[in-house]
Amino acid sequence: MARSPFGWSYPPGAAGDPNAPYNQSDPPCDVCHLAADDCICPECKVCHEIGRKECYDDFVGRIRSHGLCLSHAQEISRAEFDVAEARQNLQDAEMVLHQLKEYD
Repeated sequence: MARSPFGWSYPPGAAGDPNAPYNQSDPPCDVCHLAADDCICPECKVCHEIGRKECYDDFVGRIRSHGLCLSHAQEISRAEFDVAEARQNLQDAEMVLHQLKEYD
């Protein structure tokens, strides 16, 4: 593989490779569980980062955190994520049950 002036490059035609770093989507926020572009978390006044669980009293306790508390909107967003995840888990369990009954 040829080396470009910018480091290693993918071979011709690999632009559609789903494993390429530029084709990876950003993970959701650890705190509000929204997409990175839709994150509603404020910037921490101590470390100046957004969406770090370590900054919130709700996750690590007041002694080690940076003093942030979840807002009402963040709590709603987290609850919506939990409900969606529970629905997905229920659908998965129902599918397994259905498959087990078919092979009975």
